[in-house]
Amino acid sequence: MMRIFIKLVLIVPGISILLTQIGCSDGSTRFYRDISPDDAYELINDNNDNPDFMIIDVRRDYEFDSGHIENSMLIDYYSSEFETDIDNLDRNRIYLLYCKHGAKSWTALNLMKTMGFIKIYNMSGGILKWIERGYLLVH
Repeated sequence: MMRIFIKLVLIVPGISILLTQIGCSDGSTRFYRDISPDDAYELINDNNDNPDFMIIDVRRDYEFDSGHIENSMLIDYYSSEFETDIDNLDRNRIYLLYCKHGAKSWTALNLMKTMGFIKIYNMSGGILKWIERGYLLVH
């Protein structure tokens, strides 16, 4: 049961960051954040040894095979099994989602939000912005 809902949009020159934070009656806090590739890179490094942190690529398998963020897991947004694959994930883990541009992963974030996931980040600008910022991919 939700008791507090906060929605905040921060505008930094050229960047809009959406932060939705929900306080729950059980005392836990759920959050859903749109973050930059730089923030995603820092989040990944900060959680390098965290078994509760998972990176999910929601692109097609051929896009994933052409290059992806190290340690990411493919869950194809267009797969007929997408919702089932998402539903099978642990709702208490921390997730970083990305796609090519950031739109499909944002839609996936919203699906996960309705399914009761606790902490989800979306990398705005997707893998293209990641590459543009000079961060590496693995094959």
